[in-house]
Amino acid sequence: MARPQRFPVKFEFWSTEQQLAGLEMLCSDGLSDKATHLRQALAMYLRAAGISQKPAQPANGQQHHQERVNGL
Repeated sequence: MARPQRFPVKFEFWSTEQQLAGLEMLCSDGLSDKATHLRQALAMYLRAAGISQKPAQPANGQQHHQERVNGL
């Protein structure tokens, strides 16, 4: 029996040469790869468009701090 694919759907997109150069510059430090940067960019785009499945998490735990201040 065949193993289920991790990513069963393929999609492609077009970009400008400037955007590709920027992506390659982001990946040039070797700390990350193109797939990671593209995933992050897609997540940011989906959040900005209001169609993200996960709610945005507050940066540096401000929500928890506010709850403690209010006694919750």
